[in-house]
Amino acid sequence: MASARSNASFVPSSSSAVARATTIASREALTCLPPRCQQLITPLLHDPPLPYAQIGATLGIPVGSIAHAAWTSYAATRPSPP
Repeated sequence: MASARSNASFVPSSSSAVARATTIASREALTCLPPRCQQLITPLLHDPPLPYAQIGATLGIPVGSIAHAAWTSYAATRPSPP
C-alpha cells in the first residue's frame, strides 16, 4: 500500500514560502493594532529580530516588559471567539 507521500500530486511546501506568507499575514495583522503595539512588534519581525535591549531603549520600556507586552499585542491580533 502506497503512502500519501508517494502520491505524485503531493507537493511539499517550501519553508521560505511559508515564512514569507507568515510575515505578510503578520504585517497585515499589525496594521490593525494601536501605534504603540506596532512600534513594539515591528522590530521583532526583523530577520533577525532586534535585541530586546535596543527595543527597550528605543521605546523607553524595561527589557523585562518586552516579551509580555509583545505577547499581549500578538494576542490582540487573534479573532475573538463567537
